Amino acid sequence: MKKILLSMALVLVTLIPLTVNAESKEKINVYIFTKSGCSYCAAAKSFFAELESTHGNYFTLVELDINTNNNSTLGEKVAKQLGDTFSGVPYIVIGTKSYVGYTSSYNDSITSTIEDAYKSDSYNDLVASLQGDVKVEDDSSMSKGTIITIVAVAVIGIIGFIYIAGKQN
Repeated sequence: MKKILLSMALVLVTLIPLTVNAESKEKINVYIFTKSGCSYCAAAKSFFAELESTHGNYFTLVELDINTNNNSTLGEKVAKQLGDTFSGVPYIVIGTKSYVGYTSSYNDSITSTIEDAYKSDSYNDLVASLQGDVKVEDDSSMSKGTIITIVAVAVIGIIGFIYIAGKQN
């Protein structure tokens, strides 16, 4: 009877990391193509700074200045894929949804787009894929650290089980 109870306890201890980290999820990227001196860009960045207080665990803002690092060319590629004209900044891209320009009337739509993209199991980071920086996601939401923790706890549990079983014989 003791062996059965001990086995059950070890299985439960092994599964605890699965339940603790089951809801953790990577942030999505929100891209904003900008240039210095753009007042609309400054207003959009100010909105995102405020949004971080309530939704900061959902997204990472990636600013791409069109005057550096071929970001203008990337913006044109993204706009072409989305059926937009890349004619000015800010140009905001969340997954496969874009906002040409910025006005505060976009705030609710941008917020819900971020929420939907974060919660989606089929989020597609178009900008990253066009940068050649595609991340291969596994089907689980577990990080490498979670997997290492699970393996370590399982190994310790097995060793403990073997040790205790050997003591009882």
